[in-house]
Amino acid sequence: MTDMELQELVRREFPFLEEITYFNVCSVSLPPVSVQRAYSEFVEDCVKAHGVKARAKAYEMINANRAQIAKLINCDSDEVAYAPNTSQGIAVLQESLDWHEGDNVVITDLENFANLYQWKNLERKGVGLKVVKSHDGGFTPEDIAAVIDERTRVVSISSVAFETGFHADVAAIGRLCREKGIIYSVDIMQSVGRMKVDVKAMNIDYAATGSHKALLCSYGNGFIFCSHELQKKLTPATASKESLASEPTPAQLLETEGLPWYGDARKFEAGNFNFAGIYAMSKALNILLAVGPEETEARIRALEAELREKAAGLKNLRIGLSDWPEARRSGMVIVYYPQGKTDLVREVLDRHNMFVTIMPSYIRIGIDFFNTSENVDTAVKVLREIDAGC
Repeated sequence: MTDMELQELVRREFPFLEEITYFNVCSVSLPPVSVQRAYSEFVEDCVKAHGVKARAKAYEMINANRAQIAKLINCDSDEVAYAPNTSQGIAVLQESLDWHEGDNVVITDLENFANLYQWKNLERKGVGLKVVKSHDGGFTPEDIAAVIDERTRVVSISSVAFETGFHADVAAIGRLCREKGIIYSVDIMQSVGRMKVDVKAMNIDYAATGSHKALLCSYGNGFIFCSHELQKKLTPATASKESLASEPTPAQLLETEGLPWYGDARKFEAGNFNFAGIYAMSKALNILLAVGPEETEARIRALEAELREKAAGLKNLRIGLSDWPEARRSGMVIVYYPQGKTDLVREVLDRHNMFVTIMPSYIRIGIDFFNTSENVDTAVKVLREIDAGC
């Protein structure tokens, strides 16, 4: 996509960004126009089709959307299943494994709650949690290797850390897990849609995400990736007609052993789908695939580099990950400010109509493909004003 085509797409799909500077996609997206319309369009179509008649069409749509997801992350369509959010997506893996007392899971101290809580909850089954301590906002594959032992069943990390913006060396950690026969699970919530996610090249066995950040949708929908190899080792904890290849009656089940699971990732889907959310996701994926994962990441990285260069020389603020190479950054820029200055930070941001994530000691600037050099200039002006006021 040329620069001119991208600018036209942004004007058409994000007209509401003309009046603001939006750097908060790492918290929540502002869905583009076609995505906004999709939610109501789906319901309107259901009414026109008298409800039940719309169901077959809806199933065709969700299977077509699987193909879009597969293209975005480089996998096969039958390795994709829908989940309502990242937490539930990770829970599918956690609940589908046969655990034994003394097993352990390796995570890092940079994990979001979605990845942390699921594994912590396994302690009730006698499963341990081994935590890699980060340094300077990140960690290395060697840090992961140092805590793995013979009882490690899963390594589960975030591809991008939500509080530091650190972009893990996902592929190298995946190779390590492959060598040791350990399941490798990745929370891709803060990367997919912004950074290129290639589950095959990254040696990922399992991944989960929601769609309300860089996938440009609203809350309550997402997906999981589960490799063909891992699918064979997992038995879902939840069953419904959506997860079964046939619909046996109660009488038939009394005469059979087990359930007729789908032979692919669909076996992890339970209950009715969020059809409207998936339809909206399909519109978002049209945009993301048109721009392209490689082009999106390249644009984001260029804008981050521009921001860091133009913001050089700050005296009271500190930009995170400055000691890590560019490959370990993600377009999520953490700027630390002195304690007690939150009111000042909010006042300056409000005055410039700039939206970021504000925490008691830092702000998080989340760059996406729709951002511009003009947005970066606004961000630098804001940072310099805050710096001067500190």
